[in-house]
Amino acid sequence: MGYNTIFEDECRLFIHLKYNTTFGEHLYLVGNHGLIGDWNIHKALKLETDNTKYPIWTCEKPIFLPRDYEIQFKLLVKNMNDETIRWEEIPSNRRYKMVHQKALIMVI
Repeated sequence: MGYNTIFEDECRLFIHLKYNTTFGEHLYLVGNHGLIGDWNIHKALKLETDNTKYPIWTCEKPIFLPRDYEIQFKLLVKNMNDETIRWEEIPSNRRYKMVHQKALIMVI
């Protein structure tokens, strides 16, 4: 399936997050779907940034999810050795119901 192909029963999810880390730390997204790790921190989705975009972190490719799926996720920070340093400090999981063919999750 190409990035421009989308079926009526699925949604494309784009991730765009503002999150401060320190040098050598990496931001990951983990949640209730296999494409974002199924809550397994070793399978979490690694987000990307660079010197020109930081502190904005993104997922380069869209995540394809079923329409009407409620995605739940949290962010976690790992060090360069892939060890979890900390989870984001919010009281519950982030939630978003996939109802449109394209969705952009922005956490600023």
